[in-house]
Formats: sequence, C-alpha cells, structure tokens
Amino acid sequence: MVPFFSWMPWIVRRRFKRARIYTCRQIVRLIESGLRVERVCYLWPAVDQLGIGPLNSGWVRRLLRAAFSWLERSRLAWMGMSIFVVAAKPSNR
Repeated sequence: MVPFFSWMPWIVRRRFKRARIYTCRQIVRLIESGLRVERVCYLWPAVDQLGIGPLNSGWVRRLLRAAFSWLERSRLAWMGMSIFVVAAKPSNR
C-alpha cells in the first residue's frame, strides 16, 4: 500500500481501480451484514523489519516503535495504516 494514499480525496483514488480503500464505517457495514462487530481499532506500521539507511539504527526503531504504540492508543489512532476488526458469529437463540 502506498502511504497516505487512503487519505487522498475520492476523486483521486477512483482512478486506481485496483486499490480497495475502505473507511472504518464501510468495513463495519460490510461485516455487520453477517457478523456482530465486537471491536474496531487502528494499527500503525510495524518497525521490526526496517533496515535501510538511518532506519537501520536500533535507537531509531525503538523511538518509532514507542511513537507508533503511543499513537495507537491516542486520539490520533484513526490515522493508522490498517483497520482491525474483531467480529463474531451471532448466536442463534
């Protein structure tokens, strides 16, 4: 995925038919058609595999890991790279 591509206006994104970019609301609506959504959260990129240039430094990785971890728990979490949804099959009682 191209960073920040999902934040581009729809008029720009629609030219790239292969890119499937969903908002949180769209994903939840799709899942709720057959499952019960229990939790939704945003994930930031993992920094474990960074190994080029200045990102190869251990302290830079630790700094980024700490920053992304904090951002996942902050009000800025919605800016993460991925939407993670926990859903369950509804019980048939």
